[in-house]
Amino acid sequence: MRKLLILLAGSSVMCGCGEKCEGPPNAYETGVTLRLLRSADNSSLFLPGTGYYPDSLQLTDQNGQVLPLALPSFPRAAEVNFLLLQTSDRSALSQRLSRTYYLRFSATDQDTIQSEYELFNNDCNRPEFSTLKVFYNGRLLYEGGHSYGLEAIIYKP
Repeated sequence: MRKLLILLAGSSVMCGCGEKCEGPPNAYETGVTLRLLRSADNSSLFLPGTGYYPDSLQLTDQNGQVLPLALPSFPRAAEVNFLLLQTSDRSALSQRLSRTYYLRFSATDQDTIQSEYELFNNDCNRPEFSTLKVFYNGRLLYEGGHSYGLEAIIYKP
């Protein structure tokens, strides 16, 4: 009888964890959405005549590796999306780390995105941010932890 109670108690704990672990944050699924707008009139940076083209955009890391970047769904849209951490970046837990990314608009125009963070394994054994700061050209965009996704408006001349 005692073994049966232990077995039942153990199975209820496992079932509870399954429900609890359905949707917790995972740092490697944290996306960044940037709305790229012209400072003159708040319109899309990619409108005709601006000199900016979504198919010219490129995101690279600090080592020069080209990273996936979701471009606007139609040429005049202003939003681009990317993952803050790449799955190949298996970072150590409980260490303050930083990453630098470059968003290249052309050969002569690039912006810098920096992130500073620390990861921990949550209750579901998934990496989660305990601290996170994101900067765009040195300007703080986000500070906090447990982020599900970041959105920011970026103005270009």
